[in-house]
Amino acid sequence: MTNKKHPRGSGSIFRQPGSRFWWICYYANGKRVRESTNSEKVTDAQNLLKKRAGEYASGNLVSPQAQRVTVAELYKAVITDYRNNDKTVPWVERVWKLHLEAFFGHMRAANVGTDQIAAYIAERKEKNAANATINRELALLRRAFTLGYKAKPRKVAALLDLSEHMLKEDNVRTGFVVEGQYRAVCAKVTEPWLRTMLAHGYT
Repeated sequence: MTNKKHPRGSGSIFRQPGSRFWWICYYANGKRVRESTNSEKVTDAQNLLKKRAGEYASGNLVSPQAQRVTVAELYKAVITDYRNNDKTVPWVERVWKLHLEAFFGHMRAANVGTDQIAAYIAERKEKNAANATINRELALLRRAFTLGYKAKPRKVAALLDLSEHMLKEDNVRTGFVVEGQYRAVCAKVTEPWLRTMLAHGYT
């Protein structure tokens, strides 16, 4: 392979045998990363290598491997986050299994954009889901992307912006018990069957 040498530590540019494109090689988090530029121009390779170096320096680098991460993989972190913080895991699992998984589970996180979000909303509305319900589902999806964005190394390149997609909640229900109140009640209940009823009702 033909190499274009750069200052030590800045990576390199090369051609793979059998490929007409230039490739770049750099180190991220102690691991060597090779990435095709999908371009025959060496200047494009130089620019991409500089871009990756800048992303790594700022903590915004998302490796080619991470760009293949699916929404299902991101959602595992949501389950773990809820479990670690003693939140209502069954509700999160149910929302994922009943609604989000079938639509988003197979998608690469990098491919989720405005068109996919709009299509999901349209599908849920066809099934007569309330606006508030759809908003809660999208909020969980956003949480998955937020955790992926905060992960080290990052699993997604950007946060999921839902500002243009959240629906007006004309059907907002009232009288909900907040988590602090729920925990206070649970602390007074010792019977397993009653705790189960409380958990189910709160969910």
